[in-house]
Amino acid sequence: MMRKIIGVIIGIAALTAPITASPAVANSPPEIRILLDQGDFDRAASMGEALATADGLALAAEALAGPVLLGHANNQKDQAEAALDLAEAAVALDPNHAEARLQVALALGFVTRASNPLTVWRKGLAGDLKDAIDAHQTLAPDDARGYALRGAWHYGIVRKAGEKRAENWYKATLTDGNAAYERALELSPHNIIIEANYALSLVDIDYPNNQARAKAMLEDCTGENPKTAIERAVQARMAAVLARWDDREFVEAEAANWLDGA
Repeated sequence: MMRKIIGVIIGIAALTAPITASPAVANSPPEIRILLDQGDFDRAASMGEALATADGLALAAEALAGPVLLGHANNQKDQAEAALDLAEAAVALDPNHAEARLQVALALGFVTRASNPLTVWRKGLAGDLKDAIDAHQTLAPDDARGYALRGAWHYGIVRKAGEKRAENWYKATLTDGNAAYERALELSPHNIIIEANYALSLVDIDYPNNQARAKAMLEDCTGENPKTAIERAVQARMAAVLARWDDREFVEAEAANWLDGA
């Protein structure tokens, strides 16, 4: 295992468009992408790892992260750590591989949210996660997913530490989190996964003041045409939240569950 780190949040699945190919024997990144988009995460992960290239390992990491994002992994922390190892292996092969850098940040965020605030502080995990996001954005400054991860970082720190400590210890603020999420949506409007994460982050922090904006995003999110299995699953869950939007207790509980990976 290359690194076992623990660091915050929610996360964002890859948005690569599917490429036409037969997934029967996936021996190339485009074929593995098809398996991933279809939700065949186990096969995509094993075949990506078998390629032993930066592209293949990054796809394998993404495949392991998919069920973690959806809350479907049997052991969220262990699977996120396995995704992190694969992503870091990809970076070791190609330090300038932007997708591998993204998967490092995503997996590290998933591992992080399973950690208690003391562990996050003691091991400097919030800083590690921010560094991983910075490394990705240096290579891909216009990737909406990087901004969404940055927004999630700010929100996640505030959730873990509270607003005052988050700002004093980590310089994490809701203002900067909102700005990052808004930039993500400027770059990728109507993005199902980004809208879902942003909306539930808003109501988790402050339902009374944020519920109108959050509801509008979820209405847009559930009205889009999903292109992948992950997008379909996220959209279905958000539709269930919208169906009981006036039940504040339910909405806040679902937002917390989503952000905690449940």
